[in-house]
Formats: sequence, C-alpha cells, structure tokens
Amino acid sequence: MKLVLVLGFAMLALSLPAAAAAPAIVDSAEASIQATAIDGTVPFLNLMVKPPISCENLTGTSCTSVGATQGCKDVCGYSYVCTCTQFGSIKYWACPYTC
Repeated sequence: MKLVLVLGFAMLALSLPAAAAAPAIVDSAEASIQATAIDGTVPFLNLMVKPPISCENLTGTSCTSVGATQGCKDVCGYSYVCTCTQFGSIKYWACPYTC
C-alpha cells in the first residue's frame, strides 16, 4: 500500500508542469538586487567606484554658477576645494595650487 502511494505521488509530481511547482521564496531585498542586476546597474556602485575628481583636470574648465564649490584631489592625494569664478563673461573652476 505504501509503495502504491509513493509511486502515485511520484507520478503526480512528474506530470505537473513546472509552473505549478511551489514558488521559490525570495525576500524583498534579494528580489530588489536581482531586479537591479537585470537592469544592468548595481545600487550605489557609482558612488563606490567613481574616482575622485582631479584638481588638475578641473582647473580652468567651465562652470555654471559663480561661487559654487567642487571638491577635488591632487596627485598626492590631498583634498582641495575649487570655486567657480568669473572673469568677464567666462565662468571657470579656480582650484588652489597643489603639491
């Protein structure tokens, strides 16, 4: 009798379509990570991987708002603050001299 029940359940399980199988339990955090990975982005990755702005690359480039500030690092790793400055009609980032 037990063998018949076991065989019956085995046959039933094999005959069910895959969609009828029990759904996998996934918590919301994992689902969010999976959905994000499908989109091709990882949360906060751009904040973690982005290198600091180089003062040498920022100096003299255009800016939009006079008095705005932007942090940067020099080649020695020291942090500085550049300021958006205006000369005539030209607005540009003015950074202090670095190492």
